[in-house]
Amino acid sequence: MTPNNNTLVLNVQNMNKVVNTPSVKTLVASYLMQRAFTEIMRERVNAVYTEILNEIPIFEDMRDNSPRFANGERTRILNHNYLYLSEDEEAVQKIYDEMDSRLKKLQIKPENMEHDYCPALVEEEKLRDIEHLIIKETGNPFGVTVNKLVCGGNGLENYKKWIDLIVGAIVSLPDFENPLKKNQ
Repeated sequence: MTPNNNTLVLNVQNMNKVVNTPSVKTLVASYLMQRAFTEIMRERVNAVYTEILNEIPIFEDMRDNSPRFANGERTRILNHNYLYLSEDEEAVQKIYDEMDSRLKKLQIKPENMEHDYCPALVEEEKLRDIEHLIIKETGNPFGVTVNKLVCGGNGLENYKKWIDLIVGAIVSLPDFENPLKKNQ
């Protein structure tokens, strides 16, 4: 990327000017808190899905001549990310209904959250929103945007590297107060 008159050259000195600001520190603190909450939520949701899939048998349906079905046997689905491989719509719906019910009963999912919403995905979306704000706040002076990072040669790898770079730079500042370590 060739810098123009409105774009700073990406170097340590300019990066420090852009990153070491109250707004970026606040965004990074928010990011750390949201990331921790998102990871906990994902673990809790996955645990409930695992429990349900151990109780309600559902199987992959044979498709085409996939090597996955070379032996002619159907594989039991034990990971909710593979429910789409089953053509048993009734069983899939039963699993989703049970998931909704249990998550609400365990107070993992709010009562007013729509049936087909996953609380872990909602939290992951909030985390992405904060990441986008970090990129907007820190990337703008360098001509870096979410789209340029994601649509560039390495796609999501560049996006993740930018977030890691910014978060790492802020966390390493001597005056940064990590919100995850406040009450320890």
